[in-house]
Formats: sequence, structure tokens, C-alpha cells
Amino acid sequence: MTSSERDRDGAHLEVTISAREIYDQVMGLRHDFHDVRQDLESVIRAQEDQANRVGRVERWVAALPLAVLGTLGALYLAAIKGA
Repeated sequence: MTSSERDRDGAHLEVTISAREIYDQVMGLRHDFHDVRQDLESVIRAQEDQANRVGRVERWVAALPLAVLGTLGALYLAAIKGA
């Protein structure tokens, strides 16, 4: 027997882990994984919401030049008819 298997008094070192301790640890891990899953789902939802907002802004920005050109064209035609 090696010296690492004995304590200072020469007695054998033993560790006993009960089934209840194993069960408690497994249940703790299950709870931790559940929390991580909820956090991940929350992050995914936030990213999808952000992507949707960015898409709406991009569509608005793309339509803005057309609206400005249409307004300028209407003003030009109104100025010509009024002259």
C-alpha cells in the first residue's frame, strides 16, 4: 500500500458516497441545466427581436429615398402648374 493511501496515523483513508448524495448532485445538475437552458432561450429571443427591429429599420431607410423623390417630384409638378 502506498503512503498516499494512509493518513498520518497509518489508518486507511476511505471515502463513502451514498446513493442519496449522488442523487442530490444529479438533481442539482439537472436544475443548473434547466437554468442555463432558460437563459439561452432568453438570449435567443432577444437576438431574434433585435434582428426583427433591424429589419424594420432597414426597410424604412430603403423606402425613405423613394418617398423624398416622390415628394420632390410632386412639388416640382405643382410649381410648374402654378407658374
